[in-house]
Amino acid sequence: MDVSIDMDGCHMRFSNLNFLASKTNSLQQAFFKMSCPVVAASVAGRFNGLVARLLNAIAGCAASTSETRFAYGVMVVDKDEFSSIFATLQCTLDLTTAQCRACLAGAGAMAEVSRQIFSRNSSGGSFASEQCGLRFASRHVFLL
Repeated sequence: MDVSIDMDGCHMRFSNLNFLASKTNSLQQAFFKMSCPVVAASVAGRFNGLVARLLNAIAGCAASTSETRFAYGVMVVDKDEFSSIFATLQCTLDLTTAQCRACLAGAGAMAEVSRQIFSRNSSGGSFASEQCGLRFASRHVFLL
């Protein structure tokens, strides 16, 4: 018996198994935000690159903050298409710094965002797994 829900940036899971003891991180889901506008094809590559740069910049902070394993970042961009990009990353507290960083990078959260969300040209999206997650959006839609 296992149930997971990701709603409004909150991830909750109930299980009859000790899922925190498992390091497989097998339950993963990427979401693109339906309420977020699509980034114009002409600027999508640049936007996706900026999002990746922001996520990479704050991933180390999330991994090394042992009290919360959480980080938040904002990138201000001087363009009308997307004036600011907001992002949050978080890992479960049982992970070491190296495990958190691996969950967020590599074949983890950031790789799935790149593979599943960037291809849709969405200006916002999130990734949730058993041990880490992230969320990003441009402008004010981050708060919706």
